Amino acid sequence: MGLLVGAGLRREEAANLRFEDVKLVPRGDRFRTVLAIEGKGAKNRTVPISDALANAIDRWAGVVGNEGYVLHSLGMNQEPGENVTAVAIFNVVRKRGAMIGKGDLAPHDLRRTYAQIGFEEGVPITQLSVLLVHASVETTRRYLNLESP
Repeated sequence: MGLLVGAGLRREEAANLRFEDVKLVPRGDRFRTVLAIEGKGAKNRTVPISDALANAIDRWAGVVGNEGYVLHSLGMNQEPGENVTAVAIFNVVRKRGAMIGKGDLAPHDLRRTYAQIGFEEGVPITQLSVLLVHASVETTRRYLNLESP
């Protein structure tokens, strides 16, 4: 769920994310963690993520190993299993949504939340459009339910 709302990933992008797609890049005198994503329509993008999300991914790597797919199923004994599918991600989001009274919560709602949080925090709509790989800023405006200028 953190990858969907914390990086604005589509469920297919989250299911296909591999540990080698998580990269440290220089940013001034320090480093920042980014995800190298191949998204819808084979469009590539780089998505910066928070230190908290990067640390969660790092801790998870300690559980499942630091190679291959990031997301794995958990068996009855909480042992990591196979990598998850986009359908499995949908089902997890639905289940977690029901637990908080939002039974119709879908993965794409978390992507929209990512966009809304960024917009409310002052990220320019042009940058959000790039991060979401929208065809135009107008698409991002509609995505955020904003009136056209």
